[in-house]
Amino acid sequence: MLCPLFFPSMSLQKKPSRRSPKKRVATVTLHVDDDADGLGDGVEGPGDDTGNGQPETTENVSVPSVDVEPVQTESTPAPTLQEKVIELEKENQELTQSLRDALQHVSALQHELATVKAAAYDVFASDLPVTVSPCATTTEPAGYDTVNFSFDTISDNDKLVRFYTGLPSAAYFEALYTFVEDSVLGMLIWNGTRTSSSSTDGPRRQRSLSGKNELLLTLMKLRLDPPYEDLALRFGISTSTVSRIFSSWIMLLYRKLQVVDIWPSRAQVDAAMPPQFKDLYPSTRVIIDCTEFPIEKPSDPDAQRSTWSSYKNRNTFKLLVGVSPSGAITFLSALFGGSVSDNEITLSSGLLDKLDPGDSLMADKGFLVESHCTTRKVALNIPPRLGKDAQLSPNDMVQTRRIASLRVHVERVMERIKNFRVLDFIESHYFDIADIIVFVCAFLSNFQPALVQ
Repeated sequence: MLCPLFFPSMSLQKKPSRRSPKKRVATVTLHVDDDADGLGDGVEGPGDDTGNGQPETTENVSVPSVDVEPVQTESTPAPTLQEKVIELEKENQELTQSLRDALQHVSALQHELATVKAAAYDVFASDLPVTVSPCATTTEPAGYDTVNFSFDTISDNDKLVRFYTGLPSAAYFEALYTFVEDSVLGMLIWNGTRTSSSSTDGPRRQRSLSGKNELLLTLMKLRLDPPYEDLALRFGISTSTVSRIFSSWIMLLYRKLQVVDIWPSRAQVDAAMPPQFKDLYPSTRVIIDCTEFPIEKPSDPDAQRSTWSSYKNRNTFKLLVGVSPSGAITFLSALFGGSVSDNEITLSSGLLDKLDPGDSLMADKGFLVESHCTTRKVALNIPPRLGKDAQLSPNDMVQTRRIASLRVHVERVMERIKNFRVLDFIESHYFDIADIIVFVCAFLSNFQPALVQ
């Protein structure tokens, strides 16, 4: 059918019904204006109606009409609101699972990276022979302790030992050194970067401090975070030597301590269960919470976003800590960026896989992992949340106070970890070994007396 918009002088008859299968002929009246002279209307020409030309004529022309078959479209009913909600929930579950898998992969890579870093000096021995300085002898020569400050200076005063190292007494310091001593004498001290003119035939540099004083220097850096210049003055060495000693010893401590299994068995937890837990929550295996450490703002925009904590309103690293009912640290996750939620860290850290059926997990009400605990037949003890009612019932208030009084132990443990001042503000040059530093500080805090008797 022709469109009247482009043919205004045509007056069409009524369109035939589409129901009729027959073709019909429409009679169209054409008003033909014999304006052959091309002068337009209102200008007389030889062919106009002035008495000399022919008058305007009217012709009836039969034009066959074209039937246009209607387009057949299948009418699909619009999805209901409930169907849209179900579809969105399914999509959300898929995205959540993808994020969880990604975080688990990141956690595994972080653990693998920390392990590789801890064993790096073994590689240096063969690949970077001049960039490391091994101890020249198997015994410590005399003259190591002719410095302004040494372990002998504080060994007779447990209060000073606790202040400088974070360990309860000199006996604990001696025990820690004995634990790592077999690796100290042959330990390689990182001594800069390799150069193209390096040779393996040159003399080796002698270590400046004894093993105990190197350990003391490292613990002082962790506990008090003094500048390298301060430590260099105290121990009579250069700042570059302080940096090399700290980097090497933090790797050694991590390598030795990470092999210690701090996750206790069910029987060990029950044996040390405090009376208040036995009476109220006897199946408690671990109490969990997350803590954050302020960090220097990363230069990379992606790193800035991943470490930004809306809770702290700054860039942070986040750590999941698990504490036994007696107050000992029994679980430490890898470090995550401050933007990752507590739930995602809990699900990605592998903590739930350590729990046995019949155990119970105590946490804050922000840890919404009840469904994951139920599938493992693990109970989740968290403070009751407000429902439709404006306030908690009396029973819920009692349960909230009970859980809060027992959860306070994990907060006290995290305070002990943060007593190591190096974690007050993690600078960017420590980002590569931040997970190692946090692990060592947390492990050393376990040397403190038990929180709950």
